Amino acid sequence: MSSNDIHLTIDGRDVTAPRGQTVLDAARALGANIPTLCHSPAWGGQASCLVCVVRDERTGRMLPSCSARVEDGMRIDTDSAPVREARRSALELLLSDHTGDCEAPCARACPGHLDVPAMLRRVGQGLLGEALREARRAVILPSVLGRICPAPCERGCRRKPLDAAIAIGRIEGYVGDSALDAPAEIPTPAPDSGKRIAVVGAGPAGLAAAATAALLGHRCTVFEAAERVGGALARIPADTLPPGCVSRDAAWLERLGVRLELGHALDAASFDALRRDSDAVILAVGADWRLPHAIPGLELTEHGVRTESQIHATSIPGVFAAGAAAGPCKTAIQAIRLGKEAAAAADLAVRGHGPTPPERRFNSNLGRPNAAELFEMLREASAAARMPGDRGGPVRDEAAVTEAARCLHCDCRRADDCRLRDCAQDYGARPSRFAGERRPLTKNLEHPDIVYEPGKCISCGLCVRVSAARHSAPGLCFEGRGFPMRVAAPFHTDLTEALRGIEADCVNACPTGALAWRIEELDDIRACDETQTGYS
Repeated sequence: MSSNDIHLTIDGRDVTAPRGQTVLDAARALGANIPTLCHSPAWGGQASCLVCVVRDERTGRMLPSCSARVEDGMRIDTDSAPVREARRSALELLLSDHTGDCEAPCARACPGHLDVPAMLRRVGQGLLGEALREARRAVILPSVLGRICPAPCERGCRRKPLDAAIAIGRIEGYVGDSALDAPAEIPTPAPDSGKRIAVVGAGPAGLAAAATAALLGHRCTVFEAAERVGGALARIPADTLPPGCVSRDAAWLERLGVRLELGHALDAASFDALRRDSDAVILAVGADWRLPHAIPGLELTEHGVRTESQIHATSIPGVFAAGAAAGPCKTAIQAIRLGKEAAAAADLAVRGHGPTPPERRFNSNLGRPNAAELFEMLREASAAARMPGDRGGPVRDEAAVTEAARCLHCDCRRADDCRLRDCAQDYGARPSRFAGERRPLTKNLEHPDIVYEPGKCISCGLCVRVSAARHSAPGLCFEGRGFPMRVAAPFHTDLTEALRGIEADCVNACPTGALAWRIEELDDIRACDETQTGYS
């Protein structure tokens, strides 16, 4: 044992650590899960975000673990209620000065949770296969929905106050119709779980449940009394939903591995056998109550099958209900949402987990942008007028690309790679706790490949430290003092000159969406070694 060794306890465990080691490193060596935003293995910590705080029970003081050094006799607590509350407060202070959305309003308004801006960008880049996979995973039947959905996404579109909302529904239909030319473009399912899930009913809810169950890795069979798929969609006039549109749009489910048993009516006896042969059953029989009434033990209400709120579980263990089977369902997209939720609940059940209500991810909400901010967003978008024509009408490739380019890109380019968002989710941070006047939304578009949004910067200093270590460019620096201090290019250089040669290092180090590639899909090409600039 070296004379330089330090003796302390971390979460009640005796620890020996080398003198000079940070509390963060000593705690993580024991497996403690301490979040950080301003720390990276290469550049160390700056103690600016205070999300990594721990408590020394000797003194009762909160310490930034990324910079505090181990001391003899320390009694470190890394995860008590007071520590978690301190971290939550630190996050809420950062969020009080954070300007931007994680998800665009159009995506939040979509019951199927379609990432609308991502779909539009892929259309604009000519990546129809990727757009189709995303649309299928989210809304299951994009060609159908593009014709009949009431498009709540368009009501939430931020382009609407400027001139007209993006024609999201028509683009969605265009993407779905592209399946005729790209039948193999299906989402990649999870590994085979070996579990069997049966779905009764091939309407929108049943097809959504089946697709979601298969994507989650389960073997899925759909039983439908009719000789066709679609359920209530068959009642939609042909001039709105052309014959064959539903079956064509649903064909990808069979390529995914879903078995369709059409013309297969079930009675109480065959349903009982189905339960024995399956790990879970999802009832999506729509308004046809003959089957539910015939199932002993299945509790009903005046609206349909009785289910536990939000988890779709019926009174029979292992049996779930979705769509109109559980109550009135006004739109196909609502039925699809409920079918996906029922499949997610069944997935938890067959894997041995308790049922939990579906949880939406944390979302930073910009609120209502002012006119200046809308025009700032417009700098990244086409000034073209909304495409003419009605829903369901043909869309030419060039018209789709032009319409997609009208998107204001008001979502965050790094919404799925933002440590601030992840930490806010984990700690239940409330963005409005320290409400005040927020920074205006601005975008620095000087660099041809990178967007810098100062309103999303948390002044962690990582990009500044990267700049100091890489001498090939002026880099970035802190400008100003006190609360107005911001990261900027020094000496009035533009972002292209400031980041020359260190673009990937700085983008990869940024813990938020403040620095991001303009085209997210190129991240894998440009990403640098995470051991150098990644943070842990």
